[in-house]
Amino acid sequence: MKKISNCLIIPVLFSAMLVTALAGRAFGQKIDEPESTFLSVNASLELLSDKKEKTPGRTPFVKQVTLNPNGLGQNVVAMQIPAGKRLVIENVSVVVRCSESQRMEVSYATYTNNGAGVAKMTIHKLALQKQGSFKESAIFTADESGLVLADEKIGNEQFSVGVAASLNTVTAPFAQAQFTFSGYLEDLPAI
Repeated sequence: MKKISNCLIIPVLFSAMLVTALAGRAFGQKIDEPESTFLSVNASLELLSDKKEKTPGRTPFVKQVTLNPNGLGQNVVAMQIPAGKRLVIENVSVVVRCSESQRMEVSYATYTNNGAGVAKMTIHKLALQKQGSFKESAIFTADESGLVLADEKIGNEQFSVGVAASLNTVTAPFAQAQFTFSGYLEDLPAI
């Protein structure tokens, strides 16, 4: 009996000393606090990250576009780009609400210069993921990050971002797609 207790006491004591030593070392570490992203409560809500990374000629851009499609056709809204600017889209998010029996397709189209002064259209389809249901409505979301360019003027033509949504049924008691575009505006390059 004495041999068994001696065999158990030594590993238990060693384990206790090891845990105490490691815990003391972990608690003694200094944790780096991240720099606050806001200047102060009374200051403007300008983000410090925006202030640090400001580049001449770039202006932050955030725009929300809401579509209420009805019928089988595609509902398209033109999101204007300010004159003489290129919109650099960094993130697009969409929240879709429709009845349980409906499905919606959402996309947006951008135009860029192909290098020869000719407009090139790109359609960006977003993959919706069902988030759940609330009463009779289904809620879907999509999120896309990256760098997408949209030029306001190519040659003598002016362009916008085409934001689109379409339903799979004719009748829609309620259907809505809310897009949020974020990124920045920069001057169009001289060609």
